[in-house]
Amino acid sequence: MFDQLFKQPCALSRQRNAPFASERTSFLAQRAKDGTAPSTLVCLARELLVVVRELDLANNNVITPLAIEAAADRWARQQKCRHRVQSERWSRIFFQQTATGWLRFMQGIRDVTHGIMG
Repeated sequence: MFDQLFKQPCALSRQRNAPFASERTSFLAQRAKDGTAPSTLVCLARELLVVVRELDLANNNVITPLAIEAAADRWARQQKCRHRVQSERWSRIFFQQTATGWLRFMQGIRDVTHGIMG
């Protein structure tokens, strides 16, 4: 999936070598199957890298909505401090939507009753 979205070797390597590559690929493939535009898939793939970096997913801990919100706030503040956005609002919203959608998808494919989203 990554090779369909990214042509630059550096970007492709970053996607392939980040944690949860197969899970992120599965999520993106499902979104593509559902009709999501390729440009939107690229944005989602990039945001998923932020999600796996900002959330503590290493120990399969429960990730609560509050933890997602806190990570989204941190990320949005970083974006604002780096002058990448004028307002934190959309960075926060996009992070939360992406993280929540992906974690719900992960919960579904792992068929767990407790875990990622609790």
